[in-house]
Amino acid sequence: MSPQLKANRQLITTRISKIQDDLSFFYNHPADEQKGRAWQLIFDHFFTKKTGRPTKGWNRKTQELMELISVPIYQKYTTGFLRKLYDLVYLIQQTKTGNELYFLHEQFQELFKGIIWAAPFVNDNQLTGLIENIGLICFKKIPTHGAISVKLGNACLYSLASLPDRGGIEQLLHFRNKIIYPSVRRNVEKYLQLIAQENGMTTDELEEMAVSDFKLSADYKIVTSFGTHTGVIAIENDGKVVTNWFVGKDKLLKNAPKSVDPVAVKDFKNEAKKLKNYLSVQRRRMEDVFLRRRLWRYEIWEKYYHLHPLVRHLSHRLIWQFTQNEKSVAAIFWEEEWQTVDGKVIDWINAGTIVTLWHPFHAAPSDVLKWRTWLEELQIQQPFKQAYREIYLLTDAERDTGSYSNRFAAHILRQHQFAALCKIRNWQYKLKGQWANDSIPTIAIPAWDMTAEFWVEIDWEGEATEKGAFQLVFTDQVRFYKDDEQLEMDEVPAIVFSEIMRDVDLFVGVTSIGNDPGWQDNNTEHNDYWRNYSFSELSASAKVRKTALEKLIPRLKIASKCHFEDRFLVVKGSRRTYKIHLGSGNILMEPNDQYLCIVPNRKDQNLDKLFLPFEGDQLLSIIVSKALLLAADQQIKDPVILEQLLD
Repeated sequence: MSPQLKANRQLITTRISKIQDDLSFFYNHPADEQKGRAWQLIFDHFFTKKTGRPTKGWNRKTQELMELISVPIYQKYTTGFLRKLYDLVYLIQQTKTGNELYFLHEQFQELFKGIIWAAPFVNDNQLTGLIENIGLICFKKIPTHGAISVKLGNACLYSLASLPDRGGIEQLLHFRNKIIYPSVRRNVEKYLQLIAQENGMTTDELEEMAVSDFKLSADYKIVTSFGTHTGVIAIENDGKVVTNWFVGKDKLLKNAPKSVDPVAVKDFKNEAKKLKNYLSVQRRRMEDVFLRRRLWRYEIWEKYYHLHPLVRHLSHRLIWQFTQNEKSVAAIFWEEEWQTVDGKVIDWINAGTIVTLWHPFHAAPSDVLKWRTWLEELQIQQPFKQAYREIYLLTDAERDTGSYSNRFAAHILRQHQFAALCKIRNWQYKLKGQWANDSIPTIAIPAWDMTAEFWVEIDWEGEATEKGAFQLVFTDQVRFYKDDEQLEMDEVPAIVFSEIMRDVDLFVGVTSIGNDPGWQDNNTEHNDYWRNYSFSELSASAKVRKTALEKLIPRLKIASKCHFEDRFLVVKGSRRTYKIHLGSGNILMEPNDQYLCIVPNRKDQNLDKLFLPFEGDQLLSIIVSKALLLAADQQIKDPVILEQLLD
């Protein structure tokens, strides 16, 4: 055992002993002696081993004992207890101590389980926040052991679901977005469905109702006064969340002022981080609408999308379809009016109008082109690909195979990156490794009573991490199911097929080893695949990227040095002429197609003020960044790049 691991385990053991000693001392010597017997009774009540969920009798007794103590006093001390629990589980998660799980004696776990179950009777925001954080960490896994405490994690879910006035919905949604384990996600879904049924609504409606507004101002800002200084969190036009500090309200500072309480500064920065993450979650939620068959009456949609202080930052940059009787039109909110792509103001929208999110699949190609041009001219960056969204149609080859698609078979993906992207796109997948694991990447499509699978395989002799997870997976078929019956490809609804194949294209496009510019230098295996993929025919997503670049490049100062040839953006520099592949971002140099390895700079400042038509395509930014660099190749100073140019 390493000295560091030994020290970590000793620290955890010490913390556990301290918590148990503190609780035991409090039990025998309550801080409020007049309420001492009541504290002992409620501890005895919580210490009792419990299974499942609390009964009505358990809840009734809890409330009676809590009132004997008084709710404010109970809240004060139990909040302190839960803070100590949070510090402990956080330490366990951070140190990842290995084979043994140093945790509280079972009796004390029961005590904390009782405190967590009882939290809805207190209904305090601070306590609720603690329970959310404890729950999220309790479901984190320790290598070779499993979750830190499923018992306490499930208690936290129950507590949040039981808060009055639907107060825990936002926290439950956080769980669903952050926890990858199917059993936990199913548990969260059950709670959400139960709350929705109790309130006579769907889970979609419940989720919309729970979206926080962060108390944003009309111009998407959170302004906080810190004495003589002011902190401002702002959502910019392109969706970025920025934090600035001012002396008073006008003089901009480079950093947070040292005179402001560090704890307050930390809390303020955490609020900015929370807003950034929250905005990303809402962006994904709205994009998911395409597969949810979601439609609204305007009066409902207006409240949760058009007028919502946070969501409208996204919804006002999207195109919506409005339908009333025989009239149906696509429009966007511009200059305080609903306007069509031709600039006509829609004046007939009322409370009963039906609203859906516009999809180019259902539009004429000429209308799609008009929308793209309109958005580009006004430099409106969409929060995700909508006007530029890829469309995937069933091919004759897929009709011939009958029940599956091989369109994205025979690719080699980096497994860990693939698994992370699966989580983001709501696909269920567990890493494959040197253990029994037949996990198939799967996505549920409840609105269509369907599921889709993207089969991936492993090489049992392939390279693996120290923990046994394979580095690479190999792609195979895409299949669709309805009521557990596999569908023929021509039975899959066209919009479902298009959206699922778009996800699969994304998985391949982002995680293929063909996108690794340094692969050829560091590996000998799979080089044939790397070369074939790196400069292959363009996929649907790459074709959309090319279309966007064909409009973007002419607006840049390097336009005269660039042109397009088939699947490449060609850049004429002073030293060489370069061909950037629009699918992989990899580069060939003329005249002999010598490969040029450039590892992208993720923080390229050249792109800060560059208009991109949509968020989310990192490779689009990388290609533009490489083009800007190579067009001025006489200024390149990086020795690794120079050595290749002069070779």
